Amino acid sequence: MINNNYLVISAKMKKMHREAFATGKEKNVFSFLKKYLKWIESDNESYNRTILNSNPLKMKENKRHNKDFDQTINLFLKQTLAKSYENKKHSKKYKGEAYAFMGVGYEYGIFNLESNPSYAFEKYETAAQLGNALGTFKLGQCFEKGFGVYASTEKALSFYRCAAKLGLTEALHLYGMIMFNGYIGAMKDENTGHYYLKMAVKNADKYCPYPLYDMGLFYENGENSCGITKDFSFSLENYEKGAELGDPNCKYKMGQCYEYGDMGLDIDKKKSAQFYTEAANSGQIDAQWILSEYYLTGKKPHIEKSYEKSYGWALAGATKGSERCAFKCGECALSGTGTEENILDAYFWFLISKYLGSADADDKIKEVEHKLAKMDAGAEVPSTCCSCLFG
Repeated sequence: MINNNYLVISAKMKKMHREAFATGKEKNVFSFLKKYLKWIESDNESYNRTILNSNPLKMKENKRHNKDFDQTINLFLKQTLAKSYENKKHSKKYKGEAYAFMGVGYEYGIFNLESNPSYAFEKYETAAQLGNALGTFKLGQCFEKGFGVYASTEKALSFYRCAAKLGLTEALHLYGMIMFNGYIGAMKDENTGHYYLKMAVKNADKYCPYPLYDMGLFYENGENSCGITKDFSFSLENYEKGAELGDPNCKYKMGQCYEYGDMGLDIDKKKSAQFYTEAANSGQIDAQWILSEYYLTGKKPHIEKSYEKSYGWALAGATKGSERCAFKCGECALSGTGTEENILDAYFWFLISKYLGSADADDKIKEVEHKLAKMDAGAEVPSTCCSCLFG
C-alpha cells in the first residue's frame, strides 16, 4: 500500500508535471497522469517496500512537499468534471479519465484526497460507465480484491475482459495470463490467453514492457495446447526487446542467458554482470541476491570483492521481501560483514527472514536469543563462601 507520507516525487516527475500543466490541454495533462500512475505503482520506488529502510518520522516531511503538486492535480480533475464540453465525444473521454484518476486519488490517498475504498470504487464505476479503460481495469481490481466492494472473481474477470477489449495494455496482459493459466476461477483457455498476450506484446512500451517477459517464457517452454513449439530465437527476441524497454525480469533473464550460454548465446560474463546489475537497479530481487553473492567473493575481472556492496544488495532485496536477502542481512549484522556489527540488527533481520519464510531462521534466532540472554545477565558473579560472609 502506497503511503503519501513516504512518497518522494522525483525531479523528473515534477518537471513533467510543470510542462503538462503549462500547456493547459486536457490531453497533455492526462498523458502525464498516466505516466505518473505507472511511477506511483512501480515496485522499485522507495516508498513501495515490504520493509521501510528509512526513518518514518523524517519521511513524513515528504507529504508537505507533495501538497502543491497534488493540489494542482486535484483542482484540474474537479474542473474537468465541472466543465461543459460542446463536443460530446470529448466530454465523455475527458470526464471518464477524470473520474478514473479521482478513483486513483481515493485509492492511494493522493491528489489531496483521503484514502477511501468506497469512494474509489464509485469513481472507477462511473469511469467504466463512460467507457474509460483505466477505470474499467481498476473496477476489475476492486472486485478481485474486495476493495470498496464485495469480492467477486466473476465480476473481476468480466471487467478485466472489458478493459482488454478497450485496448489497455495492462488489461490485455493480465487477462491473457488469467485465461492461459486459469487464474481466479477462469476456465483455462490457452488459445485465448495467447491471443490476448500477443495483443499486449504488440502494445508494449517503456511504461508497460512486462508482456514481453511472459511471451518469452511462452516460447521458451513450448508446453501448451496451442500447437506452438519451443522457439528459443523468438523467445530471446522478446527478452531482448523487454530488456531494452526496461523490464526487470527480461534484464535478469538476459543476465542468465549470458552467464550460462542459454538461448544460443555465447557465454559472456561481462554482459551477464551488466544485465544483472541493470535488473537489480530496476528492483529485481533475484538479481539483487546474485549481486550480493558476487560481491561477497568477487567475480573478477568484472566484479571486485566488496563486503559493503554485498550487504547493500542484500539490504535492497530484503526491504522488498526476499527471505534469503533478509537472512543474509542478519548474518552480516551478526558478523560485522559489510556493515557495523550489531546483534539487535541481526535479531531483527532473522525475525524478518522467518516471517518471510526462511527455513534456517529459527536456529539463528535461538542462537542470537542465547547471546542476548547472556548479555542481559551481566558479568558472572562468583558464588559467596563462609569466609567472605564472616571473615
